[in-house]
Amino acid sequence: MKKNFVLGVSLLVLVCGLVSINCATKPVAQSANSQQYDSESDFHVEKSRDGKLIMITKYVGSKQTVNIPPTIQGLPVFWIGEGAFQYKPIVSITIPNSVEVIDYMAFSDCENLTSITIPNSVRVIDVGAFASCTNLASVIIGNSVTAIGKLAFAHCTSLASITIPKSVTQIGDDAFYGCHGLTSVKFEGTIASDKFSKGEVWTFPYDLRDKFYTTDKAKGTPGTYTRTNDESETWTKQ
Repeated sequence: MKKNFVLGVSLLVLVCGLVSINCATKPVAQSANSQQYDSESDFHVEKSRDGKLIMITKYVGSKQTVNIPPTIQGLPVFWIGEGAFQYKPIVSITIPNSVEVIDYMAFSDCENLTSITIPNSVRVIDVGAFASCTNLASVIIGNSVTAIGKLAFAHCTSLASITIPKSVTQIGDDAFYGCHGLTSVKFEGTIASDKFSKGEVWTFPYDLRDKFYTTDKAKGTPGTYTRTNDESETWTKQ
């Protein structure tokens, strides 16, 4: 995504076209217990050009535990923008079910972040979204994510296991590069070989991509793939 872009109808149409997501505006129910959410003043935001959606452009609060409100200024929080939480000392964060896009490097270098649940509303995890979150040990990817961008989880060295939901149809180059602690990957569905990094670019450590395509060169075989420890270069389908 381009730096300093304005979230607008034209950009939403472009993104929806690229990843085939439905960007229709949906009403978001605000909990009656609104005090559970962080103050709207903790977030810098931009409105879409049609005035119906909100993008968080920067987190300016100081909390280590962050609970993003599903609406700001009465509008759905649809987009977490480029670098919005980058380098912040957050330990945990709750992303609301209104969010559909996690943008370029949105949470990169959040070295204290230990776990993340990406809600079922999210369709796109963009380039480097969680890169270099070195203490990130638990990641749950929602079942509506279709695209995991290049370097999305690169150098998340504490990550030991990951489940790729059936909804994912594209994984970018180096998405899990440098995840040396990764020893278990579960593929719930198939991914076409031309939508998965190949050649000299390593999406996962060592030979996992080749093993994923062992029985079918067009699409990988669903299942759980493991290696004995973080020094092993060989993955085995369970």
